[in-house]
Amino acid sequence: MNKDTEFEHQLSIAHYFGVRDYVVVPNVSWGFMPYECDLLVMAKAGWLYEVEIKISKSDLIADAKKKHGHNSKLVQKLWFAFPKELESSINCVPERAGILLTEHPKGSHRYLYVTELRKPVVNPIATRLSINEQFRLARLGAIRAWTYMDRVFDGVLNKRHQQIEPIELHIDNK
Repeated sequence: MNKDTEFEHQLSIAHYFGVRDYVVVPNVSWGFMPYECDLLVMAKAGWLYEVEIKISKSDLIADAKKKHGHNSKLVQKLWFAFPKELESSINCVPERAGILLTEHPKGSHRYLYVTELRKPVVNPIATRLSINEQFRLARLGAIRAWTYMDRVFDGVLNKRHQQIEPIELHIDNK
């Protein structure tokens, strides 16, 4: 099995939903949710979706033991996303959760291919985010983007500095 990172899944799922149509924010907890969410997706109408990403069977099994159970009145729809190779483990996923399967497409492609195996059950007690909550989530997304860009830039600079050979200066004293 090809071991993909959670980041690759987050990026692929963000593009599956559509980054121009939804606000998609990875790793949200502090200041917004009572538990950490791998990916939150906010629709234009203010509805919030959660995507829980699992990259191994043990990760799926461990999630079932979490006390919060991914229950929140803020979340209208819940999906679990994991590699297609783990499809036989769908019994570890709550019945109300949708299932997104990821796999590497044939040929070269930038993202994992995402397909919806099962649709989620709509949370009947979910409420739309207020304008204030929508702004807070979008703000968290912007913070994540700039933090990530700082890390990428630091990596580019480090790589550049590693490639530059030191210059020795020789001064002729005449």
